[in-house]
Amino acid sequence: MDNLQLTSAENFYKYEILAPANHELIHQSANRGKVCEIDKTKLEEGTYTLKVYTSDFVITSDITIDSGVITKQKIDKDKV
Repeated sequence: MDNLQLTSAENFYKYEILAPANHELIHQSANRGKVCEIDKTKLEEGTYTLKVYTSDFVITSDITIDSGVITKQKIDKDKV
């Protein structure tokens, strides 16, 4: 499975994947709705910061990609 399905309880208009060490932008995309597909073959194994932007919040989560398995580690929700 080469795609990661990102699902949110709220509609989101953008997401970003950042390198945690330096917060360098690795991947981003515009979105409409509550679901999108991310091609995880473009990401190397490791831990990243995922930011999901809704009209009211920025939801931040650490994700780890390890041998094709993705795990969530921490989620923060900040008011915009």
